[in-house]
Amino acid sequence: MYDETSYRYNNRYLEIQSEKIKYLLKEFRLNSKMLVDLGCGTCILRSFIREDIYYIGIDLSINMLKEYKGFKKNTSLIQADIEHLPLKKDSLNTIFLLTVIQNLTKIQSWIKEIDQISKNQSLLFISLLKKDENLSDFKENLKKNMFVLQKKLDIKGLEDYLLIFKKIN
Repeated sequence: MYDETSYRYNNRYLEIQSEKIKYLLKEFRLNSKMLVDLGCGTCILRSFIREDIYYIGIDLSINMLKEYKGFKKNTSLIQADIEHLPLKKDSLNTIFLLTVIQNLTKIQSWIKEIDQISKNQSLLFISLLKKDENLSDFKENLKKNMFVLQKKLDIKGLEDYLLIFKKIN
């Protein structure tokens, strides 16, 4: 689906996605040297991250990745499925999933993948559509994998909850 509409994604969603990112980054200062943006689309998050932070963008749609026109230094783009991540175990401490959850069907598969790639004390930044959410079930599934909700932002005017989880082993 996103391969066919990738050329117009930024026209439709740049402002909405940017607003979510600004709120999340205002809540937590990124101290990591590397982060992964799962379901990155056109890599909107990259323009909000310092250039010296290594950015890994992963998306299933090759055309969405091709839409990225930003700086290339410290940036890797990978076409892959979130349910089968090509990343090393315990390799990351900052993970973003923005406007992705509603497109995933196997909740345990992607949570297992995130659990494997994340270090202890990792931060997980998620946006979750308010209309689709069953927050208590979602939190329980993450809690089984040692992710504890640190902050829930319910911003008036945003169609998503902004959630920040921390992995505690």
